[in-house]
Amino acid sequence: MTLKEYNEKTFIEVKGVLTQQQLNNIYLASSIKAIRDGDEDGDDELYIKMVYLIDIQKIMEKKEKYEICYHLQTLITILAEFVEKNRKLRNEKSVNKYKWN
Repeated sequence: MTLKEYNEKTFIEVKGVLTQQQLNNIYLASSIKAIRDGDEDGDDELYIKMVYLIDIQKIMEKKEKYEICYHLQTLITILAEFVEKNRKLRNEKSVNKYKWN
C-alpha cells in the first residue's frame, strides 16, 4: 500500500466519524495554530498538515477510535520526518549561501 492509499483509507475512516464541516473547522483551527506557532522555515503546508492530523488524532482519542489514532500516528510520524529533513536541508543551504569562497 502506498502512502497516498494509506492516507486515503485513513481519511475514509475519519469521515465515518466526523463530518466534512467538522474537518473543515479542524483544518482552519490547525492552520491558525501552525501559523501562530511560527513555522518560519517554509514548511507551511507540511507543518499545517501535521498539526491537522495531530488535532484529528486528539479528537479520535476522545471518541475512543484507537485504530484510527494508530493510522493517524503513522501518518504524523512520516510527516514529521519530512518536515525535519526539509528543515535540515534548508539550514544547510542557508549556511552554504553565506560561506565565503
